[in-house]
Amino acid sequence: MSQVAILLTTYNSTPFLSALIESLIGQTFENWDLYAMDDGSIDSTKNILIKYSRLYSKIHIVDNPRIHSGPKENFMYLLSIIKSDYYMFCDHDDIWLPDKIRISMQRMNLIEQENKNTPIVVHSDLRVVDTQLRLIDDSFFRYSGICPRILLSSINHLAHSNCVTGCTMLFNHMVKELVFPVHKYALMHDSWIALKVFANHGIISCIEEPLILYRQHSNNTLGAIQNHVSLNILKSIRENRKQYLMAHNITNIGVWKFILYRLIYLYKRK
Repeated sequence: MSQVAILLTTYNSTPFLSALIESLIGQTFENWDLYAMDDGSIDSTKNILIKYSRLYSKIHIVDNPRIHSGPKENFMYLLSIIKSDYYMFCDHDDIWLPDKIRISMQRMNLIEQENKNTPIVVHSDLRVVDTQLRLIDDSFFRYSGICPRILLSSINHLAHSNCVTGCTMLFNHMVKELVFPVHKYALMHDSWIALKVFANHGIISCIEEPLILYRQHSNNTLGAIQNHVSLNILKSIRENRKQYLMAHNITNIGVWKFILYRLIYLYKRK
């Protein structure tokens, strides 16, 4: 059976970390190892990781040579040093539903049967919950206005908006061979990987079923965004500029085509 490396980065994760790790231990697919790296926590995060690493031989703590580097750099560093058949990213405050790895691997194996030596990413929808795991929306795609069917229809669409959420990703070793070095314009690890795979004739497959409980914290809820409309507009402009610079680096897309496909997407998804 193929081995899956789960890459986890933590930072002051005490309130949610134990529940996350228990959800990994409860997976119906058992051939995985967890590699956890902390980013300089000042709470009990490290003690929790040490406790679980002593209880389970498949849980490993990785020393962080660059404290306070942030999630993109930390996830990509872990990916660069860990060797496995398949890889998954793991956020410190989510809950993995019991069949998450099994269902993702089933989709991966099905695609690989007809696509040997091909970079493949499998990702899924998420179930949006609050900090107490109370349901907000059964679909993160619907909740966030994301339409993978459109965004994954062409490289020009994926260039302007990412629909592949890092904590839902499963990808094979051929993907790892594509994504380094990481360019300075890389927005986040998930959007960088997805666009690099698509631009290099790889496959991105979306599972419409939610396989994870995705915590929506009070500081990033829809209501909080609505209360700061002007700040949100400025943030959107900055993020779109960063998205364009990354997309242009990978696909050489022009700014007017980038804007055009963004407008087409906004129209189509209504």
